[in-house]
Amino acid sequence: MDVALVDKPMAKMKGRPRKPGGEGTLVRIDSDIVNRARYLSAQLGTPISELLSDILRPDIDRLFRKVTREVLEAEKGDAAAVEQAREIGDIFEDKPAPPKGRRKGIK
Repeated sequence: MDVALVDKPMAKMKGRPRKPGGEGTLVRIDSDIVNRARYLSAQLGTPISELLSDILRPDIDRLFRKVTREVLEAEKGDAAAVEQAREIGDIFEDKPAPPKGRRKGIK
């Protein structure tokens, strides 16, 4: 005899919940910034990790390119290292940061 349970609650899953996609590592950030980011995240309907990544990525990428260029120039002592790295990829091209202001989804 087959029996189907309808509208019966299932047992809770054991253990910690899985991380949603896109989460990386834990970082300590001032609580006032986190509170504002939570508010923005709720208003925009986007995960807080995605919101912070979108805001931080342009500045981090620009600083990374600058520091990497300086390290290569210091190691080789000439601009040949920088030119060689440019041939490998476009990581040294200074790209303009996206304009700040209104974000998508805000009316």
